[in-house]
Amino acid sequence: MCDKKLFSISSFCICLLTTVAILGACNKKELHQFEKPYKGPLLVVSNINALVSDSGKPQILMRAPQQLEYESGNRYFPKGINIDFYDPDTTKKPSQLTAKKGKYNKLKNEYVVTDNVVIQNYIEKKKLETEELHWDPVNHKIYTDKFVKIQTPEELLTGTGLVSNEDFSSYRILKVAGIFPLQ
Repeated sequence: MCDKKLFSISSFCICLLTTVAILGACNKKELHQFEKPYKGPLLVVSNINALVSDSGKPQILMRAPQQLEYESGNRYFPKGINIDFYDPDTTKKPSQLTAKKGKYNKLKNEYVVTDNVVIQNYIEKKKLETEELHWDPVNHKIYTDKFVKIQTPEELLTGTGLVSNEDFSSYRILKVAGIFPLQ
């Protein structure tokens, strides 16, 4: 009789352990189904100073207090971005772009800067102000479909939409709203 109880207790223990193991495995699978993948930045870098040069001559200097880089290769500049464009012949800085925020889309290879965007062309003394601007570094173009204000030494121009080269030496306002002499 003692052998039957021992056999019965050990059978019960084996069944119980098997059931617990099966339920435990099921619960782990169910838990993995409810886990959310991490979508935050993989890399956070402070005080970015990135210089692009050709044959030792500076072309572009990008500065930002903080850069967040994501798995997709996209980057976000939540604390602002400054981009200096250099003349490859003279190594002078003819223009500078500043904004309070910026994003880089790796798939499009394009930067979008927002919030108090300003481009200054120091040689021609021109200043562009807008709230959003796209920069295509491959084709060396900047553009927007937002309201723009351009100030030159002689006039103040306003309108909607703009296409320009990246150093802001040549531009076209798509819908001119006003031309005001500054004299």
